[in-house]
Parts: sequence; C-alpha cells; structure tokens
Amino acid sequence: MNRNRSDLMARIGGVDTKPEVLLRRVLWALGWRYRLGRRVLGVRPDLVFVGLHAVVFVDGCFWHGCPDHYVPPRSRRGFWEEKLRGNVERDVRQTRELEEQGWMVIRVWEHEVWRGAEVAAARVAKQLESRRVLRTRVRKRVLRVEFLDAAGERERRHLVDLWTGEGAGCMDRKRSTKKF
Repeated sequence: MNRNRSDLMARIGGVDTKPEVLLRRVLWALGWRYRLGRRVLGVRPDLVFVGLHAVVFVDGCFWHGCPDHYVPPRSRRGFWEEKLRGNVERDVRQTRELEEQGWMVIRVWEHEVWRGAEVAAARVAKQLESRRVLRTRVRKRVLRVEFLDAAGERERRHLVDLWTGEGAGCMDRKRSTKKF
C-alpha cells in the first residue's frame, strides 16, 4: 500500500468529527443535554441521553455504507469490501443489542448534518421527544457493491436493513464519486 495513503487514513479520527461536533452544538443550543464518551452496554455512541435511555450515532457516509453516497474505492477492493461488511455488521449488532435492552437508537448520516445541521438536530430532538425511532432511510446500509461492467461505470449496491440484519434489496446505478 502506498505509504502516503496509509498515513492519510491513519489520521482520520473516529471521535469529534466535524459533523458530530456541528450536530452537538445545535442540539446543545436547543437545550438538549447529553454525555460524550460514555459506554452503553459495551458500545460507545457519539451522544448518550442517559435519562431518556437514548443514544445518537453520526454515521459517516463512506465508513457506514450510505446508500446514496458510498463510493467503493477502486484499489484493494477485497480489503474495502471486508472493512465495509465489518462496519455494517457491527452497526446492525450494536443497534439490535441496544434496542433489545430498551435503548432508543438514533442514527444520523453525515450528509444530513452537512445539508442542514438545524434540520438534522430537529429530527433528533423530535425522536427524543416522542421516544420512538422513525423508519427512515437511515435503516439501510450498503453491504457490498458489485460492478456490472468491465469499466466499473455501473454498479449494483446490495443493501441490508440495519435493525434486522436482513437483505433490504439492491439498487443498480451509475457509479458516482459525487459526495453530496
């Protein structure tokens, strides 16, 4: 592997990401108080609302398989497929375990925060107030990508349901590296 690429990837932090910090600031301004870095049943969510038994994860589009924005790398496909599969399986397992123990799990895509942190925070606040998880596209993850042509211009995305871990269908589309 190219050493420069390895150095770049090593610098990507998993805590206090820009979308996470932006969402936290808006929620705090709305009066919501939370804990950071707190483990819940062996899981470390981005935000923990202890009294409500609710947790929030801000999921990166690349690392968690966003159906709209995940772009599979062209090099080391086997490695990245396995990495994505492991991340998605962990998301499914953690969500299921937390909900089985009575915790409300709220997942927000990074692109939701970038498009409008106030809107994303309002959705989180509404879910916290109602204490119910809305059935949104946050439930689906890209489990793996299959290229449909030799040039890699068309792809089939195999999706999995985050809460059940079961297949949630496929979507065929033109490959795009456009982020948002």
